[in-house]
Amino acid sequence: GYGVDFSASRMVSEQNVNVRLFNPYWTDSGVSQDFSIYYDRQIPYKNNITAYRQEGVGAQLKYGIPITQDDQLTVGVGVKHIDVSLGDSPAASIVSFINTYGSNFNEVTTTLGASHDTLDALIFPHQGTSMSVNAQVGLPMSRTLRFYTLTGKVNWFHPLTAAQDWLVHLNLGGAYGRGYGRFGAQLP
Repeated sequence: GYGVDFSASRMVSEQNVNVRLFNPYWTDSGVSQDFSIYYDRQIPYKNNITAYRQEGVGAQLKYGIPITQDDQLTVGVGVKHIDVSLGDSPAASIVSFINTYGSNFNEVTTTLGASHDTLDALIFPHQGTSMSVNAQVGLPMSRTLRFYTLTGKVNWFHPLTAAQDWLVHLNLGGAYGRGYGRFGAQLP
């Protein structure tokens, strides 16, 4: 069946609103479809970090393609418009970036990912592993941010007792990213 998800969060330095439509059985072969539209605003100076504000609105479409019962490939595309404005005393690196590249950007991204999941339960698992690796590329189009990121995540659960009332949970994650094209190696 279809799923609809609405989420919103408001913190001192960040606000987000997201509407997501999800169809886990978009095709008879089990391909899933996931569409979301969102708005986000980041205001780092509210946490005494640096004086700028970033606002973005975007949409993303993803498909999950089952390979085996435990393995899935994910492919997707996304678009986002970003406006950046400077505050009273922004960091020199932010001023330099905006002076060089401007303050309004578009992102057109493509995503490719793979996941493996052998958890015994979706909520409160007792044993098994969940792993994912994802690559995202900002496509080289006019006035777009050009970057790539690679992310990985592993969750491992193992019971310490036969009753499974004690367990070990290992959670690892990592990411790497760089800019390319007109941004050089600098991430936008």
